[in-house]
Amino acid sequence: MDGGFRQESLSGRVSEFRGWLGTVYGQRVDVRCDERLELRWAGNDRVATVRLRIDRHGTGSLEPRADHMVIWTNDGSVTITDSTGAVRTASAGNPVVVSACTPVDFAIRTGLVLALHVSDAWLQTRAALAGRPLPELVEFGQADAVPGCAERLGRLLDEVVAPVASRDTTAEDRSALDVRVAEVLLDVLPVRNAVGGGLGSVDTASRYARDHAASVVLTSDMSGAAGISDRTLQQAFQDELGETPLAYLRRYRLERIRHDLLAGDGESVGEVARRWGIGHLGRFAAVYAVAFGEMPSDTLTQGRRRLEGAATDALRRRDGASIGAPAQPSDTV
Repeated sequence: MDGGFRQESLSGRVSEFRGWLGTVYGQRVDVRCDERLELRWAGNDRVATVRLRIDRHGTGSLEPRADHMVIWTNDGSVTITDSTGAVRTASAGNPVVVSACTPVDFAIRTGLVLALHVSDAWLQTRAALAGRPLPELVEFGQADAVPGCAERLGRLLDEVVAPVASRDTTAEDRSALDVRVAEVLLDVLPVRNAVGGGLGSVDTASRYARDHAASVVLTSDMSGAAGISDRTLQQAFQDELGETPLAYLRRYRLERIRHDLLAGDGESVGEVARRWGIGHLGRFAAVYAVAFGEMPSDTLTQGRRRLEGAATDALRRRDGASIGAPAQPSDTV
């Protein structure tokens, strides 16, 4: 995969550049207009930026391609419709992610369109190195599906667009930018297998559940984070884990509550349970007893005894060391 910088600039009618557009956006790219455009592509085979200005408006469609795209505008808008009929509008401050495997229709209204292109092969490589391999056909959800992630994506775009497009960026800095872009996208974008959900969606939804376990979490919150429907998420969890999304969340909360009770750090059962999003303590105690074979109060007692025993042992070791220590020589005569 080439990390060297190059750039291309086009200016003229859309019909003059159909061959180039087909190379970048798929051979069946169809731009249904012949407006005048100005386009600048800059970067490398891993990460690149595109600046496109088109007179008045343009519509068309893109086939699946080698790059994922994050699209936004400085002015005007781009309406993007995917193969499921889902419609999103990219505008200033509202980027839209278009996955490499997804065919889309688009409608550009007058303005400057910006895009960050990231190679699917590059993301696959970085994900594998991080121990988080992606599905062969990966489809990303939108950053706004997970609280805080849209802001992180916006900060990334502000940070990297100019140096990615600059020929003055050194090879070392460009390599670091490529890694930075991949790491942030893999961290903030929900991932799912493009063929029916699957492991990617389970990973993303379960991570969302763990991150928000102290709050109210619904199945729709988890499916929204994964970018799939409730029904698809339910099936993916059953296939991969043999339980529903909410059963997974309940089990995770119980395990974290047990861990905290065994720590015996002074909190009551009610305080620990409420901290992990439990509202009905009576029902919670019954579910806990079924899961662990004891009441939560018994676990708390174990934790406190363990903590007290550890403190007693430490005191005994200290006292024993003092008793057995040799007498220090006296300086007096």
